[in-house]
Amino acid sequence: VFDQMNINGIETSMVQVDEKNKSGMSVVLIADDGGRSILTYRGASGKIEKEKIDWGKVASSNWIHVASVGGDMDLVEDVVSFCFKKETKISWNPGKKEIEMKDRLVKLLPKIDSLILNRLEASILLGHDYEKLKEMNKRLLDYGVAVSVITDGKRGVGVGSKEGFLKLNAFKMKSVDDTGAGDAFCSAYVASRLSNESLVDCIKTGLANGASVVTKIGAKAGLLDQRGMSKWMRKNVEILEESF
Repeated sequence: VFDQMNINGIETSMVQVDEKNKSGMSVVLIADDGGRSILTYRGASGKIEKEKIDWGKVASSNWIHVASVGGDMDLVEDVVSFCFKKETKISWNPGKKEIEMKDRLVKLLPKIDSLILNRLEASILLGHDYEKLKEMNKRLLDYGVAVSVITDGKRGVGVGSKEGFLKLNAFKMKSVDDTGAGDAFCSAYVASRLSNESLVDCIKTGLANGASVVTKIGAKAGLLDQRGMSKWMRKNVEILEESF
């Protein structure tokens, strides 16, 4: 794993190695239409120790993206509070266990630049009608997050910000394996935000990366490099803009 990350120029010095627990792993069951069920053993990935985090490196970062940490909300609160004080931008894609702690999650939203959820997660968090995409985005903005992003698979993405509501349709692709589409979206979205792209282009790059990933088996084979992304960005997607 380290060799693969180093080949791709990914910094690994802050990766924690747990000598007691086995590495996390997942078994992915793929249906004919590309839909999948995932059986996950978190293992060492659920044992992050905040005492071992190099907070100096965190402080020097322009952006921190927080993914699922298996319900360790103490860790999320520490990272978010630290980054907020250092004026480091934060995006958050919480997992099921963090969403179950609604009261603690909501208190953090005024410190979050971008909250990224799928439509079902947003509906569960807000206790809101699953079909009311625009209204769910507005509710998240009311909690204080700067940008609310609700992904909806093959139906695209709904986005809320101070500029209003955006709905971008997904690229039309035949899915072979949906595994990794959400993480692919997040990584491309954050990279574009760091490049100061427009919000529409940030969402479009996320959609492109996710669409490319589902055309290959596994979570990494279809990830786009800069050249590949440029080709996808020349394609058109339908965009709806509305005020709240």
